[in-house]
Parts: sequence; C-alpha cells; structure tokens
Amino acid sequence: MKNKKKEKKVKQLSLDKINVVNLEFTRSKGIQKLYIEVVPKIEELFRTDDVKISRNYKNSKGEGLRYYSNKEEITKFIARFNEIESRNRATVEYYGMNFYKNEYVNFSILRTVGISEGVEVIIDGLVLQQEFKIWLADFAQYIKFLYMNFVQKTATKATISLEI
Repeated sequence: MKNKKKEKKVKQLSLDKINVVNLEFTRSKGIQKLYIEVVPKIEELFRTDDVKISRNYKNSKGEGLRYYSNKEEITKFIARFNEIESRNRATVEYYGMNFYKNEYVNFSILRTVGISEGVEVIIDGLVLQQEFKIWLADFAQYIKFLYMNFVQKTATKATISLEI
C-alpha cells in the first residue's frame, strides 16, 4: 500500500487592498500640478469648523484653496508618528509650503477642504521629480500609519495562560 501524504491546507491570511489616496504630479510648460484625492474618512480626520484660504496653494483658476485649521488630536498623532515610525519628521502645520519645510516632511495638503472629492493644486517653485518621488515614499508611510491607527477598525484579542 502506498503511503499517502495528507496535505494540510494552510489557510492564508488574505489582505484586502484599498486605494486610500490617488496622486498625480505633472509638469507641462513650466506649470506644476498636483492632483490628490483621498478616501472621505481621511478628510474627516482633518475636518474642523474653522476654514482658511491659502495664499500659496491655488487651483488652476488662481484661487486660493480652502483648508482646515490644524486639530490638536492631529498634532498629538504626528508627535507619536515621529517617535515611532518616521525616518523623517512629519508635519501638517505648514499649509501651502514646500514638500519639505525646516527638515520636516510636509503633509499639510491633507488639510485641504474637498480633498476627498479630488483637488488640483498648482505648485509654485521648482519641484524636482526625484524630490517628489522621495516625498511620495514618505507620504505613503504616513498615510498607512494614519489609516491603520485612526480609520481602520481593529480588535486585539489575547488569551494568557499560566501553567501553575
């Protein structure tokens, strides 16, 4: 009789993928544009009643974009993020400024009103393609941390057994 191996079926953990952010950076005839769209739950994290108008970030019509004031909870989150996860220090305080500001990676674009519906931002000042790619890698790390800690439902269960 042949020895039949019983195959154990290993249940693989399937991870669902979700598009959290869509980004596109283009440059044509000296005009640099950043299109960004996030899931509504990300915009909700930054939403406040106090809305300001930017002098730096503008739409294609030259109008200043509206943005939410900074929330204390987000400031605390960023401090925690900077302690544990980031190879570069992050900030959302410098709305309308460069991707990198005072040695911080600037993610303030997330405070834009209507970002969950998609916004186009005209970027003044030369942004090198390599600079954008590096910022994009840092941005991806930040968004993942933000999403996993504040948007996605989580549950942690544990059983601790002691042998006495």
